[in-house]
Amino acid sequence: MTPDDLFQALSRAMMQRLAQWNRGSGFAGIRAEWLQHAAGIGGDIVVRLTDRELSGRFETLDRMGRLMLRLPAGKLEAITVGEVFGRTQDAVARPQGVVACPQGNVARPQGAP
Repeated sequence: MTPDDLFQALSRAMMQRLAQWNRGSGFAGIRAEWLQHAAGIGGDIVVRLTDRELSGRFETLDRMGRLMLRLPAGKLEAITVGEVFGRTQDAVARPQGVVACPQGNVARPQGAP
């Protein structure tokens, strides 16, 4: 596959997602597809926020696209934006990505510009 072929395929896929997104009205379908393929749901994670770090169980994404984190005391915390880390046995693993609600327009793999 040439670079041009790759970029054409990516462009087509992006155009399809943007059409599905439809200025946010298609988010429910995108969320449903994302949840079908998401790794780590139900697993322990750490979320680094600008002012604190939380750990708990990754429950789901809510209807607004926020990560729902079940804290050890049982409270469900809605995370709008933060750096997400998967957990290994006793240590925090490499970052898994950035989470944000659709209004924030931030959803990129760790290390992406």
